Amino acid sequence: FSDAFAFTPMHSVKVNLIRNSQQSFSSVQHSSVARKHYATTRSSLTMSTAAAENEEVLFEPAFKGIARDYKARLPSLKSDVTDGLNTQCLAATLFLFFACLSPAVGFGALFSTVTNGAIGTIEMVSSTAVCGLIYSLFSAQPLTIIGSTGPVLAFVACLAQLATTMNLPFLPLYAWTGLWT
Repeated sequence: FSDAFAFTPMHSVKVNLIRNSQQSFSSVQHSSVARKHYATTRSSLTMSTAAAENEEVLFEPAFKGIARDYKARLPSLKSDVTDGLNTQCLAATLFLFFACLSPAVGFGALFSTVTNGAIGTIEMVSSTAVCGLIYSLFSAQPLTIIGSTGPVLAFVACLAQLATTMNLPFLPLYAWTGLWT
């Protein structure tokens, strides 16, 4: 296997292709030759030489990848919704709803006991719902635990004991701990 060619990530190749095509459009008037050059540059393979790897851009502007993913999924959005309207999808949705709701209620009662009522069931259910909505809109990883777990409960219990020992208000301490960790 030769080191002359190396596979580069698709996003860096696209950035290089877009940059090269923008340079060609800025230097040449919009003619049919420039359009053909642009079309052939965009449809080239993802292999590049080792020298081209040195020129790749490592970072994109913020939210550029998310916008590109949403734009790519937009044409199939209608079929995604219509394909999901069946009883099997409804059963899976209800199962996941209760699978996320039951730990929020259970841990909410435990949090209420540990924090002397500062964080309770209502706060746990609402925070799980908000985090689930934000996570579903901006993530690409569906298999992540959104709600609270046992280690989080143990941490909050230790933090609540620390707050009472040091005579500090719990909720501001919890907020600052979350912001700084």
